[in-house]
Amino acid sequence: MAEQTTETPKKYDYIIIGAGISGLLSTLMLSKKGKKCLLIEKSNHLGGVCSTKIVNGYCIDNGPHAITELREGPLVTLLSKYANYSIKFVPHGNYYIRLKGKGEPYVMPVPNNLARFAGAHFLGKKDRLIMVKLIGEALTNKIVSPKKNDGSVYETLVKNKLSSKAMVFADTICYFLSGASMKETPISRVIEGGGFAPNKKLKRNHLKKHRIIDRINTPFSSIMDLQNLFANQSEARQGYPVGGLQTIVDAICCSFVRNNVDIIKQAEAGKIIVEGNSAVGISTNKGTFFADKIIYSGFMNKLPELMDDGILRKEYIENLLGLIPCKSYSLWLGMKPYKYFNYRGSEIWFEEKEPFWAMPVSNYDSLLAPKNRMLVGFTTIVKTNVEDTRKSLASTLEYIFPDIAKYVEMKYEQVEIPEKTAIRINTVLPKTKSPVENLYLVGTDTEKRSMGLTKAAYSVMNLEKELFND
Repeated sequence: MAEQTTETPKKYDYIIIGAGISGLLSTLMLSKKGKKCLLIEKSNHLGGVCSTKIVNGYCIDNGPHAITELREGPLVTLLSKYANYSIKFVPHGNYYIRLKGKGEPYVMPVPNNLARFAGAHFLGKKDRLIMVKLIGEALTNKIVSPKKNDGSVYETLVKNKLSSKAMVFADTICYFLSGASMKETPISRVIEGGGFAPNKKLKRNHLKKHRIIDRINTPFSSIMDLQNLFANQSEARQGYPVGGLQTIVDAICCSFVRNNVDIIKQAEAGKIIVEGNSAVGISTNKGTFFADKIIYSGFMNKLPELMDDGILRKEYIENLLGLIPCKSYSLWLGMKPYKYFNYRGSEIWFEEKEPFWAMPVSNYDSLLAPKNRMLVGFTTIVKTNVEDTRKSLASTLEYIFPDIAKYVEMKYEQVEIPEKTAIRINTVLPKTKSPVENLYLVGTDTEKRSMGLTKAAYSVMNLEKELFND
């Protein structure tokens, strides 16, 4: 792997624009297939938001992360196929809901299958029964008519007269799964992102096992069928990488075929060069480079800026400009041991004030924090502005944990874009193969399945299939 000089122009098989996780995985896959690649990155580091830094002895990721689909999902598939190094994932454990209670705050497992949801006492019985019914109907519709457009979560819930607490819960879940409110989030996003519906391969295996494959095109007769079919096992398929997110980036970069990859950092993309409706190169502040094919992994709503006028259709541009990034605020606390975070897993708070998702990552790997200390990450979606969000989260933590300040020794704040687009009702994502010949697109704003790193990996598997029919 070499840092490319800009003195002598060199033609590559592929130029990859952007060194986030989708760009890195694309480069790994292509270099392993014997292709000569140039990877250009506008910043001075590789990995995008997938990185870890050391602050006062604490190893801090860019926001808390739980890596999904670790059994046979896209990330582990690509890593096992192309990476030279293995990554150790510690099982995630439970997802919890944090409750204030009448005494001390406590947690209870998140209901991520229908049977659990029906018995979840953090909502009233009427709310639970209505939600189980609606989830069952949504699952049936997803199986029978997978391509049918669905309405918003809000439209479905409001006409069923759920309590205000249940509506707040649904809105919180929507923000964390899609980056948008329940008024903008499609029902299918909650079904897929919430883990109620497993991936196609797992679903087909389960259907075969229970001898109901012939019923795939007919409505299920009862909610119980759906409970048995979709008994979610997401806890066993999710985990956290020992050493933090940086270990994933390091494993990928150290697996590049050295002689097949050149890297240029701090290279601002200017224009994608198109000749006869075919992408042939890219101009940057570090020079102009040419390749047989271009892989773009940057923000899709910025792609029109890299193209000359008239190359992309107006409707295509409008769809790209409609991809609105999701912004998050994360607060990391380095702490003395604190009894409320003595579990392995993560939690959601939604009852009052600022909703958040929290994860005590040092419970997966004690080396992420100094000896006899713990590291906990809290993240929330920025709905208005960062300063209001920061104050609201601080107030919320003080409300739930009145004595937490006595245990905190380190604070670190982050503002990131974890998803390059929120998934809304009318979101139209671009396909892997762009309208321009030899220009291909990857990233979390080209794929709806899953979240974060897993979503990025899905996009690279789409690319692999498009290029090599693998």
